[in-house]
Amino acid sequence: MAKGTKGRFWWPLVVGVGLIVAVLLYRWLDPQVPKVESFEERVEKVDSLIRGTLLSLGLEEEGEPVPAIPYVRSYMVPPGVPPGRVVGALETVLEDLGYPASLTTEEGEGQRVVTIYLEGVLSHLLYLDLPKIPRARVAIVIDDVGHNLNIAKELMDLPVTL
Repeated sequence: MAKGTKGRFWWPLVVGVGLIVAVLLYRWLDPQVPKVESFEERVEKVDSLIRGTLLSLGLEEEGEPVPAIPYVRSYMVPPGVPPGRVVGALETVLEDLGYPASLTTEEGEGQRVVTIYLEGVLSHLLYLDLPKIPRARVAIVIDDVGHNLNIAKELMDLPVTL
């Protein structure tokens, strides 16, 4: 070695190792930045959750979806499933999203309309067709009242249509 060069070769090694350690520490300690979803991606995610929730309650989509308006749908609510339960399940799904979402409902004749807003923008319109429950009718057949006319008169005085 030449005179005066004895201590010059170790410092680049120390700086290089220091840089490598710094980069490794930065990558290890720096939290990863989460991918930001676009609005369309969030709408797709909400759509998937809504469909899954409604299918789990036994609701099936009616008719063919219209490609121009894909988030307007009609579902038939099966007998025995209260519409309030369906709306409650949808509210629970929207609460768990992690970003602003809400819904409103309107009661119509034979259906309930659920409007879903994502970040204040209308994202879904669901028509829940309610089952038609037939009105109960009762028929009482009196075959024989015997020889007692008082029983027949009492029956005639009942406040029902005969």
